[in-house]
Amino acid sequence: MPAILTPLATLAGCCASHVSHTAATALPATTTAPTTQASAADRVAFKNTTARIQLAYPATWHPMKDDTVITLVPAAESSIGQRTLVVDKPDLPFHIPGLIPLNLVESGFVDDLKKRYKQVDSVTSAAVTIDGANGREIHATGMRASGPAVIDAAICVKGDAVYIIDGECDAAYKSELDAAFEMVIGSIQWMD
Repeated sequence: MPAILTPLATLAGCCASHVSHTAATALPATTTAPTTQASAADRVAFKNTTARIQLAYPATWHPMKDDTVITLVPAAESSIGQRTLVVDKPDLPFHIPGLIPLNLVESGFVDDLKKRYKQVDSVTSAAVTIDGANGREIHATGMRASGPAVIDAAICVKGDAVYIIDGECDAAYKSELDAAFEMVIGSIQWMD
């Protein structure tokens, strides 16, 4: 692997630290704050002009303040912990503009999962297109201190940026995470 591409293999670790945060607070009102759409009470619209992305998430989830584009937790939770859904646009290491090898980003993400979890099993990956941008959807199971966990993730390259949508929860909450993940992925629109 060329030395210039090696830093991209570790890219996914840039957004991994969000899962271990436990002292996050509720998101204050900002220009990127979510607003409930009157026509769809079960969805909340979110737009971040800095990250150039807009999406919708379930009204049963709410944002938490941290260093990602948006980190969501179920409405009943007040801290980032056992159930999270994160959209991140990590800062990229030096690379040739326009050359972001998706396979290296995916490999780095999976390697990061193996560092964060005691055990990672059943990793599946498939091509996905998110609002016209190429990506990979990854599903895995893992073991953490609280027990079995489920990981749903999508990695997407849009222009000269990488977006990582990462949902993680205890296995008992899989259906709730799957529904939220699918809503977010299905609603993403790039702000070109």
